[in-house]
Amino acid sequence: MSPEEQRTKIAEVCGWKEGTTGLWSDPDKSGYYSCPDYLNDLNAAHEMEKSLSEFEFVDYSFHVSKITNTNTGQVVALFELIHATATQKSEAFLRTKGLWK
Repeated sequence: MSPEEQRTKIAEVCGWKEGTTGLWSDPDKSGYYSCPDYLNDLNAAHEMEKSLSEFEFVDYSFHVSKITNTNTGQVVALFELIHATATQKSEAFLRTKGLWK
């Protein structure tokens, strides 16, 4: 997936709607903004993570450990989740949602 495809798909899953002007309506519908930069902004990635259910978060954490090459077959360490890059977290999110191409 291209970075733009990843960013767009994550935004849609998180409740953002693309407007006709290229700006996006936030989930609260309080205004139009640029699409969050989930692949480069850890704050945006954190907001993305908050949308996961408890069940999804378990799957997500295993994807993070696999992407960061730290999957030891044991319970995922908190260190791996904290130190993953926004790009790694974005890929894990899309894999968790079954949207990674």
